[in-house]
Amino acid sequence: MFNKSSSKDLSKEQAEKLKALKDGATTADLQPSKTALERQQAPAVPAKIEPKAETTTIASDARIAGDITGVSHLVVKGQIEGNITGTDVVLAKNCQHKGDISAKSIEIEGNLEGNITADRVTLLQSAVVQGNINYNSLAMESGSTVVGQLIKQGN
Repeated sequence: MFNKSSSKDLSKEQAEKLKALKDGATTADLQPSKTALERQQAPAVPAKIEPKAETTTIASDARIAGDITGVSHLVVKGQIEGNITGTDVVLAKNCQHKGDISAKSIEIEGNLEGNITADRVTLLQSAVVQGNINYNSLAMESGSTVVGQLIKQGN
């Protein structure tokens, strides 16, 4: 077994550390602090911040009047009257939207009364669009409705 050592067996520095630990200090508190020169010479650790695409959802019982801009991923289940500018926009089933949409990718399952400008447009079976669609890539399921012009954009 271990023999208990008395404070007489400890060096003055060790005794001070032991007393500090008993008084609530942590081992990190007992580490010698670095000088300003040592801190400058230490290599900087780059922050690892990875951007996350956040989803903004407009609930089915929500009604918004006004433009929505700068959203990375927007899911609309309710009603919006205004223009939308974002990266990925989804108009869910039973959604009602009056206004133009400009995005990289748009998926529509609900109703849109306005123009679309997007690289990729997907119209699902229950989609109803009343307006022009400016697109680079277009997919339409059987049953989707467009009352307007389909305008292919150049690469």
